[in-house]
Amino acid sequence: MDFKKLNIETSNLKIYGPEVTTNILKMSFLDHHGIAITDLKTNFAYTLKYIKAEKISFITKNSFFNGNAILNYSGNDFADFNNKVQFDVKVDSASISSNDIRIFYNELGENQQFKIKSKIKGTLND
Repeated sequence: MDFKKLNIETSNLKIYGPEVTTNILKMSFLDHHGIAITDLKTNFAYTLKYIKAEKISFITKNSFFNGNAILNYSGNDFADFNNKVQFDVKVDSASISSNDIRIFYNELGENQQFKIKSKIKGTLND
């Protein structure tokens, strides 16, 4: 992760060995692709087996997202992130702009809006 202009307000930060939990009340940052995330909120947990963002919501200039996200992994799975890390995502409501996605996949048309409600399970390459 490579963030700039990181601002965060949290409560109940707990660090117990390699496990970290916190309630992110408000977070904003600029990622290295140039996407500005504002008003991110979530109940966050990081362990040696998963990263969990429950009740996650965030806004960009063109998009918003509400849902839950869990990334399950073991051992050295991050070395082959696209094939080994298991995503378990529930999108309660989202409106994703193609302008935000074009940073990762330029072949997508500009100024398109995708309204999403879904459950997504599997790896990125699955």
